[in-house]
Amino acid sequence: MSGAASAIQEAALTPGCAVPLDLFMNGLSQQEAFYTLECMGDKGRELYLQTAIRQDSIYPFSYGALLFFTLFLLSSYCTSNKKAIAACCVLPFLIIISDFIENHFIIELIEQFPLIENETVTRFSIFNQLKWKLFFLALGLVLFFASWAIIKLKNKKRKP
Repeated sequence: MSGAASAIQEAALTPGCAVPLDLFMNGLSQQEAFYTLECMGDKGRELYLQTAIRQDSIYPFSYGALLFFTLFLLSSYCTSNKKAIAACCVLPFLIIISDFIENHFIIELIEQFPLIENETVTRFSIFNQLKWKLFFLALGLVLFFASWAIIKLKNKKRKP
């Protein structure tokens, strides 16, 4: 386990401490941001900046690529509508961009600590919520197209 991950895990296991900032799904208030960063401690915040940000630069590309190829393959199988396929394939890139902007604001929050500006928290919250809403939309589309593909396959098998 990386140093940042262990510091974050240690903070998360501390009674009453909140989850890491990027796992909030509905944004957060200035008090919640302060409390979360305070729970991480000096060591946790420093390790997060050194390690997790590097890892958080790779992770969005990983899940973004997985979502892109899954949506592309499923939507291409289910429909020949190129605009629908393209719209589905743009979604993972929007998620990646939102995630990177969210990470930028996490860095700002950590650097501002303990004098966190409400404007930074608001911007973080906007991109945090956008990332999660787009992610769940993409997940919903994967389920939708997977269901459609299964129905199509069953119908193909029934035809003589």
